[in-house]
Amino acid sequence: NKIKSLQLLIVAVQACAVDMFNVMLLWIFAFIVFGIVGVSMFAGMFYSCSDGDFLYMNENEPDGSLVGWRENCVGIYWSSVNLDGDSFVADSMETKLLFPRVWSNPADGASSLGYHFDHFGMACQTLFEVSTFEQWSDVLFASTDITRRGQQPISKIATSNSFFFHAWVVLSCFFVLQLVIGVLVDAINQKSGKALYTALQRNWVQMELQLSRLKPLKAVVIPKSKFRNQVWATVNYSTFQNTITVVILLNILFMASESYGQSDDYTLVSIYINWGFIVIYLAEILLKFVAYLHYFFVDPWNVFDFVVVLSSITELTLSGSGGSGLQVLRVLRILKVFRTIRLVRRARRLRLIVGALLRSIPHIASSLLLLALFVFLFAVLGMQIFAGVRMGYGLHRRNNFDNALYGCLLLLRVLTGENWETVMRDCGIEPPFCTTTDEAIQEMIRRGVPDAAETIGDCGTQMGSLVFFDAFYLIGNNVLLNLFIAVLLDNFFTLQSTFVLSESHLESFQKVWRDLDPLSRGVISIWRFRELVERLHADNNPLGSCVLANEIKFRCVRIELMQDRLEGQELEFLETVSTLSIHVVGAHGLPYAEMVKRQEKMAYYSQLAAVSRVTSLYRSVTKHLMTYSSTGNEEDMDAGPTIAQICKNLSEDYTRRETVALAHPPRAAASVAEISLSALGTKDLDRAIMDVRAMLEAVQRTDRYTAGAHSALLQLIAERERRSNVWPQENPKRREGV
Repeated sequence: NKIKSLQLLIVAVQACAVDMFNVMLLWIFAFIVFGIVGVSMFAGMFYSCSDGDFLYMNENEPDGSLVGWRENCVGIYWSSVNLDGDSFVADSMETKLLFPRVWSNPADGASSLGYHFDHFGMACQTLFEVSTFEQWSDVLFASTDITRRGQQPISKIATSNSFFFHAWVVLSCFFVLQLVIGVLVDAINQKSGKALYTALQRNWVQMELQLSRLKPLKAVVIPKSKFRNQVWATVNYSTFQNTITVVILLNILFMASESYGQSDDYTLVSIYINWGFIVIYLAEILLKFVAYLHYFFVDPWNVFDFVVVLSSITELTLSGSGGSGLQVLRVLRILKVFRTIRLVRRARRLRLIVGALLRSIPHIASSLLLLALFVFLFAVLGMQIFAGVRMGYGLHRRNNFDNALYGCLLLLRVLTGENWETVMRDCGIEPPFCTTTDEAIQEMIRRGVPDAAETIGDCGTQMGSLVFFDAFYLIGNNVLLNLFIAVLLDNFFTLQSTFVLSESHLESFQKVWRDLDPLSRGVISIWRFRELVERLHADNNPLGSCVLANEIKFRCVRIELMQDRLEGQELEFLETVSTLSIHVVGAHGLPYAEMVKRQEKMAYYSQLAAVSRVTSLYRSVTKHLMTYSSTGNEEDMDAGPTIAQICKNLSEDYTRRETVALAHPPRAAASVAEISLSALGTKDLDRAIMDVRAMLEAVQRTDRYTAGAHSALLQLIAERERRSNVWPQENPKRREGV
């Protein structure tokens, strides 16, 4: 209940249960089809004699014949290897044991359980084991050796049988089981609300995460000293940085060339070469320290480089002084490998991937916790069923269910698929290959052991073993492990190449903001907002281009940034870049609920911007008229331009400036007003109505802004009639509806 990400995963798995069941039904249908076909093709065909050299006993076959028959598989034989072909003692010390010849299906372990297609149940079990890719090639090769019922298999006599298993692997593993990943990804997206998102909305959600972590760049302190200034220019020069990158790559290749048992001459050369690399790294650090002084330690990557170089120097120093046996030296040699991580800071795309991986750590931790709970529950259940089972090939003293710890370790091994079917068959051992509880109690009573009634046997249960391990592997490997892939796919969702904003645009904004905020306070004056967007536009950044699309757009963005701010207050970094980003994307890039609210706010800001523009144009006309009237010359006034001419000139002048500004069209710009809704004006409602009405009477009806101004006027009048003359305080950001 305390971990939100874990709750999301559990709810997602629960929500996709129906879809998962449908996928399982499809898989079961494939099992039925392939199981029936497998029984018809291979029933009784996998049998063979445990002694492969019994062919000389076939009296009815010519010498050298490879044909062997079940009737001749009798008697005993000597063998120095076990069922896996390994020597009992050692390859150099042949030790033979006496075994009976047995005609049976391939068996694995002391339980005599194996794989075959003699009936439908075991056919499905064999197909399930093949779908796990663990020792499936054994089944495949065994199928290519079959001849007929009652006859010893012959190597590669029926290679066409392999197509059956190839078809099963392709259908089951490459198609059906991959649907599980798709179902889990879809369930996580539905529960997180992303299933109904468009590509633009998903990109915006990802961009919001990046914006929330975006911080203003620290001001670049350029040294005033001539020497330090030259050093500063050198370490920031691209050639210098690329040279260090090449040196790191060469160092990685050189470390990869070292091997155990290398010659003393090569070891000596490697020591000198290592010192050469360290000298280069140390020179880089010293140059950066001279250029930045104490600011060098502000960058975490610089601190990392310093620690790696310092550990490398310590390691080589201790190694040269003969302290190779020190434990600290072994640790320092391991730290030398971290030189390769220095490439991350120099590869931009690699840095983004590493960042995405770090962001997904909380979700991965939740998946690990869910997997740990699942493993622990099955370990406890396994203790109740298989505790004390006789040891075999898969079960041994550290791989059993005798306690919870060993049970968890065993199940983790099963999750990896490493010989999991061998463990399953060992746990399915039954009499006469083991001692039952009754037999064990009787033996203890015969020996006079106290508390003999508490003795248990070492038998397992074949059916219980099949159900337990199949269920664990099916859920753990095909569901919970695929949950990791689903989580990674959800967190590694990168911005599409067609998205209007990219990392480079955000970096451009950071650099422009740094120039306007040299003290790195994270704020700039509202009066520098136009300078900010003009610089962004000059850098081909849509964060600035969309604002300069037209004057109404600029006023709309400026009004939104000035909400809840007093006159003279400053703009904050994060709020400014977020506001500009949402104007670039537009309201249609937001989730539906946020989109509706955004459209309402945009309509409000657009109406205010239209009123502000009309009022500004009207005051410009008034100013021109006052200029002509102040001359006192009636002839000049008669000869001067009319109100309509002044309005026309102002409108043409502004249109011309807009045309020049749009010579380089912006990459993206949201519409000025997505929805026509009623809006709020200033507190002085009568003054606003008077200004707009006077403007409408003065300008020509063909002016491009008269339609918006006329609409604003009608809504202002209607609002005045509905409300009192004193305009109430209301924050549009908190409006829930109109």
